[in-house]
Amino acid sequence: MNRRGFLKAMSSALAACQGKEIGKASIDNSNEILSQAARGIEKHRKGEELLEFRQLNGSPSVGVSVQVTQQSHDFLFGCPHRPKHYNDQRHLQHFKRLFSFVALLEFNWGQYEPDEGKPLVEERRCFIFDWCIPNGIEHFYAHMLVWTRQCGKYPKTALPLWLFRYEPKTQYELLKKRIQREVKDYSDVDIVWDVVNEPIHCRAWDEWRKPNRFDEPLDKVFAYVSDALHWAHEANPKATLLINEYDLFASKHYRDRFLRLLEMILDKKCSHPCHWNSGT
Repeated sequence: MNRRGFLKAMSSALAACQGKEIGKASIDNSNEILSQAARGIEKHRKGEELLEFRQLNGSPSVGVSVQVTQQSHDFLFGCPHRPKHYNDQRHLQHFKRLFSFVALLEFNWGQYEPDEGKPLVEERRCFIFDWCIPNGIEHFYAHMLVWTRQCGKYPKTALPLWLFRYEPKTQYELLKKRIQREVKDYSDVDIVWDVVNEPIHCRAWDEWRKPNRFDEPLDKVFAYVSDALHWAHEANPKATLLINEYDLFASKHYRDRFLRLLEMILDKKCSHPCHWNSGT
């Protein structure tokens, strides 16, 4: 199934959840999408394998009953896991039963370091090494190192309130220090870093007087995004780095802005590998 088909299916499902009437055409379309997905599974996600079972003496086992249970899968099926659920046993039991991937390990600066110099590194690492890994969950998506929006109240703000006690130059130096500290602190974890979140939708770094959502000129966006990626790569050259965005499929305007930003990064011949992700 292509992404457009997936979005159509999701739209139908959301409409159903909201109690909206779905026409026959929509239902038929959803059925076709599900049928297409089933055919794709048979074609692309299944294969044949020959297994031989032998006795201890090496002779073939004949007429024996064999039961095979799948224990793992290369496909990572994940879900966000917020700090408020780290000690919620009911939540943990369901998570362990259903998922193989923490699809959002929270690193929002204002929530990860609400008090200057006191990042919640022990809390995160205990969750990773004391619960996740012993329960077979070894892959993580860290969201996020840089986001220029501000929202929430202490101690759950997007940007830490203490940051604004400093002059702009010092703020930027602290941002570099924060990025490199986190990437180094978790270099022993299989983690994908959302280095910059929603850069083409948000005000640029240091443009604090502007509204949260603001279409900045791309040269302003490029400046801090490129620096952030460089700093993260410098801290751990083996890390997988990512720029996270939305509206890329729904809006040609934002798709074009994002592609142009990537071109600017590539034109500069940045040494770090860069990936992108979009939720919509």
